[in-house]
Amino acid sequence: MVSDSKARAENRNHPKRFYKTATTENGRILLDGRALKTQARKPMVITPPALARAVAAEWNAIATHINPDRMPLTRLVNLVLDRTPHDRDALIADILRYVETDLLCYRSPIEISLPPRGRVGEGPDMALSPPSDGPLLTSPPGGEGLRAEQDRLFDPLLHWALGQGIHLATTDTVMPIAQPEASLVAARALFERATDHELTALAMMVPLLGSAILALAIWQRELSVEAAIQLARLDETEQAKQWGSDAEAEAAWEFKCTDIVASDFFLTVSALK
Repeated sequence: MVSDSKARAENRNHPKRFYKTATTENGRILLDGRALKTQARKPMVITPPALARAVAAEWNAIATHINPDRMPLTRLVNLVLDRTPHDRDALIADILRYVETDLLCYRSPIEISLPPRGRVGEGPDMALSPPSDGPLLTSPPGGEGLRAEQDRLFDPLLHWALGQGIHLATTDTVMPIAQPEASLVAARALFERATDHELTALAMMVPLLGSAILALAIWQRELSVEAAIQLARLDETEQAKQWGSDAEAEAAWEFKCTDIVASDFFLTVSALK
């Protein structure tokens, strides 16, 4: 939830609601009978009707101030009408950058530690430890559960992506790793098949999830949007189990989830007639 003081600070930067009712007519959004236009001053004609009604509902839900950050469907419509037809290559390039650094490929590190040599313990009962035969693999606190969950949940999706021609390497370091060029080519071919509406939704969804593969799985109906959000939040969820939840982080994710769910709706409803 956004606090009252924070909401007031946000509202100072946005215009007040100036209309009584938003309605739809032949795919147009009407504010008290006047047609709404895009940011580029183009006629805002929306298809299918279900999407037009959902956009009108966003405008009717405004309480006091018009904040585009709280209106994801309206933002998506503006993008698909003003930008996407001319910037498809740029949008696909942005998505491919996430293929190269996909969330599913970066796992919780396994720390390497050397066991002590010589005396261990304290006091008169100190004993001699045998010489080490090599390093021991240990996880950081809480990392055992996170790594196991990552492997259990992420690996099947990477296997599914392999069936789409996208083979991605994984790592347990924070350093970026190179992905096969053939995989990037295959990913580009998949996203190039998207309609302008689909590509607009995917371009918004991918950065929010931190994963092009999760967005691709939602688009191909391999994964529900709710399941994808759970996977994108896996690290934070496991951290919360260890250290407790963080109110600001939870609020940030609530905001992200609104946009992700709206993107999924935009992706789905755009295929309707």
